[in-house]
Amino acid sequence: MHALELALDPQPADIIVAIVGGGEQVFSLAEHLDTGSVLGIDINPYQIAQGYLKQALLSCGREEYLSFLNGRRRKQLWEKLQHALPAKYRGYGERVCAFPLGKIDTLLFLQDIYKRIPWLADDEHFAGVAQHAQKVSFKQQDITDALCTLPSESVDKLYLSNVALRDFSCGQDIYRVIRQGGRVYSLHVAGLLLLHLLAARNVKRLCDIEEAITKNSKGLEYTCQSLHHVFIGIKVNI
Repeated sequence: MHALELALDPQPADIIVAIVGGGEQVFSLAEHLDTGSVLGIDINPYQIAQGYLKQALLSCGREEYLSFLNGRRRKQLWEKLQHALPAKYRGYGERVCAFPLGKIDTLLFLQDIYKRIPWLADDEHFAGVAQHAQKVSFKQQDITDALCTLPSESVDKLYLSNVALRDFSCGQDIYRVIRQGGRVYSLHVAGLLLLHLLAARNVKRLCDIEEAITKNSKGLEYTCQSLHHVFIGIKVNI
């Protein structure tokens, strides 16, 4: 969460588009908003259902949220939460609540869940996130298709998580939808997309996030930790 917030630097009026994934990322971003909003996009209906479930859980309190994450009382919580989901996602939500706790989940709890999700560590921070949770809306869609349909200059921040974009033209769509000064953060960038961005615009390779967000250059300025792992881009004046 710290790296995500450092890279995107969410501001109160930002319009943010983000991959839903586990859900905590979109709510972390929403905490910083006032008049802004987050559109959570995911092609997986289970992730959308989980997003609605966690949005409802944020109003239930930190103890119940943690109970859901660690697999305790999920079936009981489903009885309480099911009406918060749109009808088309209730079947997916019920199956999410029936999932057994996996080995990765257990290790996350034992090792560093509070480091990865700081707002789970105390009631005050949790309440701050919960207060802004309704600024998040959800849409089931492939992010590549979403980028094609979003209006030009309509997004301040774009979080792509580890999704590998499937269309060669996505570099142009990213550049089109992001406003001047807007930021893009991705944990995985396919080599072809990165090369396309390099070819399409004047971009600069930088060493770390801090340098990337303070320098000015043309097109999408970016930092790569490695060619396939971390990408942070800022749209600046041409």
